[in-house]
Amino acid sequence: MHPIDLAAFWPGYEVAASRPVAENTLLIELEPQATQVPRCGRCQQPSPLIHERRLRQV
Repeated sequence: MHPIDLAAFWPGYEVAASRPVAENTLLIELEPQATQVPRCGRCQQPSPLIHERRLRQV
């Protein structure tokens, strides 16, 4: 899957980088889009500060 196709899974973010880290594993680094205020993935409230980070397996 091309990184541009991954952007639809994380609204408000864009893919900054992606790379394989092991067999069948891809690390995707996201950055907030400059045109939108990021939203917390937990509470869904707009927040210019990052107050949640997590690794997700999809």
